[in-house]
Amino acid sequence: MEGARALDTAWANLSLEARLDLLVEVVEGVAHAHAAGVVHRDLKPDNILVDDRGRVAVTDFGLAWLSDGERLT
Repeated sequence: MEGARALDTAWANLSLEARLDLLVEVVEGVAHAHAAGVVHRDLKPDNILVDDRGRVAVTDFGLAWLSDGERLT
């Protein structure tokens, strides 16, 4: 993601409303993964990127588990 920054850096100067908007996108992304049976297991600001357009991406699924117990690598 071009120009992407970690969540805590990206929202440093944003209003509370703008921060909440970003968090809603994070929750929607994690909910999408959970609906597919994937549990992230390492959700932290460094694994949430915000690009120059304000788009959010949940990254680094290296420790993720599938709901059937398989480990993703």
